[in-house]
Amino acid sequence: MTDGVVQFLDAARIDRASFVAHSMNGALAVDLAARYPERVDRMGERDTWVPVRQVGEVATRHPLTRS
Repeated sequence: MTDGVVQFLDAARIDRASFVAHSMNGALAVDLAARYPERVDRMGERDTWVPVRQVGEVATRHPLTRS
């Protein structure tokens, strides 16, 4: 599904976007941030279950916070 989101962004000519995820889509949002960090401007999640290891890897490799 992550590749489908990227294909949609490409088709719509969107370079970077902000994402809000709810529930199971949180895993998709984290996967998107891990695999395509250059496409994610900001990300918010609500009531989401994502393996902590996966979130930690994304945060370590690609911090999404702005200074």
